[in-house]
Amino acid sequence: MTSSTKESSSSLAKHFTDLPSASVTSPILEYYRWAAPLYDVTRWAVLPGRRLAVDALELKPGETVLEIGTGTGSNLPSLCRTVGPSGWVIGIDLSPDMLAQARRRIRRNRLGNAILIRANAEAFALTRHVDAVLMSDSLSMMPNRDQVAALAAAALRPGGRLVAVDFGPFSGWGPLRALVRWWLRLNHVTLWTDAARTGESALWSRFRQTVTRPLLRSYATLLVARDLKQPAPP
Repeated sequence: MTSSTKESSSSLAKHFTDLPSASVTSPILEYYRWAAPLYDVTRWAVLPGRRLAVDALELKPGETVLEIGTGTGSNLPSLCRTVGPSGWVIGIDLSPDMLAQARRRIRRNRLGNAILIRANAEAFALTRHVDAVLMSDSLSMMPNRDQVAALAAAALRPGGRLVAVDFGPFSGWGPLRALVRWWLRLNHVTLWTDAARTGESALWSRFRQTVTRPLLRSYATLLVARDLKQPAPP
C-alpha cells in the first residue's frame, strides 16, 4: 500500500509465506519447463486483453500491486511504470522456469520496483495487504481456483481492486469452438465454464462492484472487481 517511506524489496518479500500444497502436480511444472523459453513468442497472439486488464486496475503512483501467476513477466513493465518508483509490483509464480524469464525481463527493462517470489497461488500467505491484485491468463491454469480466489481477496486491503482476464466460453465461435477448447485442454487450461465458475463466484461475492466484459466474441473475459469488503486479517 502507499506509504511515505518505501519498504525495501527484501523486507517486502518477508511478508510472503509459501505453504505446501498437494494439488501441485509435476505435469504443470514440466509443461512450463519446455514452454517458458518460447512462451512470449508463441502466446502473444492467443492471450488478448492484458493491456485492458492493467488499465482496469486503475493503479496510482505509490501503490503496491500483486500479480498472481506473473509468468514471464509480460505485464511487469507497464505495471512498474504505472505505480512509479514509489510503488511496488510483486509477481508470484510456481514455475521456476517462467520466473527465470521474468527476471531477464526485469534486468532488460531495469525495473527497480519489481520483485519476484516463487509461490503457490493455491497456498500462500501474506502478512500485509496490497492495493490491487492482477490475474492475467493464470486462473484457468489453477485447479483449486476457489482457494486462489480466497487468497487473492485476503491479500487486498479494504476497498482494494482485483482484475482478471482469461479465456471465455467461446460462445461466438461457432464450429471452431470445439477445436479451440480441445487445444486449450492440451495446454492444461480448464475453462471457467468447465469448472462451474467456482473461483469466479467465490471471488466476486467478496466485492461491492463487479463488471464482466466479453472480448473478441467471448474468446476472453475481462472481470473487474472493485471495493473489497472487509478482508480477513493477513
